[in-house]
Amino acid sequence: MDKAFHQIHIIDDNEVDTYISEHLIEELGISEKISSSTNGQDALDYLTGLGIEQPDIVFLDVRMPVMGGFEFLEKYSEFLIDKPKKPKIYMLTSSSDPFDVEKAGINPLVRKYFSKPLSPEILQKLKEGEYT
Repeated sequence: MDKAFHQIHIIDDNEVDTYISEHLIEELGISEKISSSTNGQDALDYLTGLGIEQPDIVFLDVRMPVMGGFEFLEKYSEFLIDKPKKPKIYMLTSSSDPFDVEKAGINPLVRKYFSKPLSPEILQKLKEGEYT
């Protein structure tokens, strides 16, 4: 079976949540490559280092040390302006703060807001193109 995605990148400071996400993605076999960063700054460094070869999907946590999710989005959007390929970004967070949900909803880069942990159902719907 062909992989649905070339690369999925996870940005989350919680090692357990990252492990669960990586394990599910591997188990379902939907991505050729899985990468992760523990905060927005590390992710920005990694993703900008990829140049035009950006991942297909980015799962982004809201609250992280060094640089949080919304600050990351602000800086990453500047990098993506002239890039032909832009990843689909999904907030994956334990924050249920209505302000965070609203802020994510108005950000043009964010496709959807999910509560942790990542589930097989979410991944299956992504694979089927339901959250595009």
